[in-house]
Amino acid sequence: MGQYHNRDRGYGKVTFVTQDELSPAEWQNVKNFLQTKGYEITDESNWYDDDDDRRWYPSLKFEFDVNETI
Repeated sequence: MGQYHNRDRGYGKVTFVTQDELSPAEWQNVKNFLQTKGYEITDESNWYDDDDDRRWYPSLKFEFDVNETI
């Protein structure tokens, strides 16, 4: 998590280290949880890939108002 320079806006990312996608129900539960906490989902990818040089994991990026989210 971090805060944009000279702004009252923050950002963060949640990454799931797994070798598969999350089920659609699990994925929706995670998104709902973040949204109920005041986070705005800005990017999401629910997939896993391994190309021998790099691995990609399911992740959600989000933003929030610093003064409003606890």
